[in-house]
Amino acid sequence: MTARALLMLLFLGCRPAAAQAPTNVEIYKDHAVACLLAVPDTARTFALQSPGAMAFLEAALVARWVDEGKVVYRTDSTFALPPLPRLTYHIEAATVTYAAARRKRLARTVSLALQQSWTASTGQILRTARCAKSSDDVIFRRDVEALETPAYPATVGVVPPARWTQRYLEPLALGAATVLTVFLFFNLRSKGASPSGQ
Repeated sequence: MTARALLMLLFLGCRPAAAQAPTNVEIYKDHAVACLLAVPDTARTFALQSPGAMAFLEAALVARWVDEGKVVYRTDSTFALPPLPRLTYHIEAATVTYAAARRKRLARTVSLALQQSWTASTGQILRTARCAKSSDDVIFRRDVEALETPAYPATVGVVPPARWTQRYLEPLALGAATVLTVFLFFNLRSKGASPSGQ
């Protein structure tokens, strides 16, 4: 019974906890929405001029504005637009960085900086601003590929090499613990099965 309990503890202790980390694209979308959602606060209809790069940002913004009942026109539309207020934004920086953390994990930082301008329908610039957002979390090293989107280079970061303890010492310790557990299991089992007189 003790050996089985020991095996279960070893199995549960070696199993990493499942965590659903957001993808880098999802984090960028959240940053863009936090920066730009409230810019056209009073306008119900306006034009949007975006840089074209990282098109998923524009899609996320337009979806949120439409949910709020706003009408958004793209400035690259094929038909002529009436005079409308215009929101223009440019991506100044978009980076994903990883740093080594404890036990097969990485510290992830996703940063986005946007330059924005709000122009009246007459062409007068009403407001310009810069918005920078950054978020930090810890992810499993094995999940990096699933969290990146190679089609968008800004979602891909440089993964630092694993420490020597993670590459060599931890597998050795795990192997030694497994051997010890198997030895104890069979040793205790054989002692429990032997007659008490011997």
